[in-house]
Parts: sequence; C-alpha cells; structure tokens
Amino acid sequence: MNSERLIQIISDITGIPAEEMAEDTLLFEELGADSLEMFKIYTEVSKELDAAFDRQSFVTALSIGKLLTIINENRLG
Repeated sequence: MNSERLIQIISDITGIPAEEMAEDTLLFEELGADSLEMFKIYTEVSKELDAAFDRQSFVTALSIGKLLTIINENRLG
C-alpha cells in the first residue's frame, strides 16, 4: 500500500482533507483520530489488502508513516 492510498482512506473516515496530511502527520495529536476511527481504518485496510494485521500495533501507531510501515511489513503474500 502506498501513502497516498492510506491517506485517502484516513481522509474518507475522518473527514479531514487528504491535502492536510503527510507521512509525518500524527494520527491522534494532529488529526484527533479516536479509537473507533482507527478501528475503521484498520478494517478498511485489512479488507482492501485481504490481510490481517496485529490490531494492537495498528491502533498504537503514532503517525501515518508508522502506520504505513506496519501495514507493509505485515502484508500476507
């Protein structure tokens, strides 16, 4: 998954314009994402990639870039 696609998923769920995000954007501190939004992002990414990730690592990622790293390191197949 690339950063543009992940940012679009986050934008769709949070309602924050994608143009306001970058890989170094902090999910909780800057975007104000809550645990429900993080779960929705987790679910959407898992569905899109047909893969399962460690949910705890996923929801504790601090930035979009860290989240992207977790996704790409844990892809199946």
